[in-house]
Amino acid sequence: FQIRLSVEGYPQAANVRRLARFRGIVLHPPAEESRVGLDNDNNDDFGTIVSEELLQLFGDREASVKQQACGQLRLVAGDEVAFVVPDPIKAGDGTFLLEAQQ
Repeated sequence: FQIRLSVEGYPQAANVRRLARFRGIVLHPPAEESRVGLDNDNNDDFGTIVSEELLQLFGDREASVKQQACGQLRLVAGDEVAFVVPDPIKAGDGTFLLEAQQ
């Protein structure tokens, strides 16, 4: 969203976008920030969340998640989480690249 001043001079939100909230289970937790950058394989930095709700909307049940998107929270396999996918990227083959955020 953006912030603009109202006619009275108070800040207010503008161009607000509603995001769908999903629920899922952590299949593979993301790498801790201390590990990020130590390995050359960047795919290990991402964790995986599975959600049947994603399957209904995007045709894929998995979303990747970075530790940076979790703040101080440390995810472990089996955790039930609520998340959003703010910017799904459509791949050339018609599938979506989904990155979960808090």
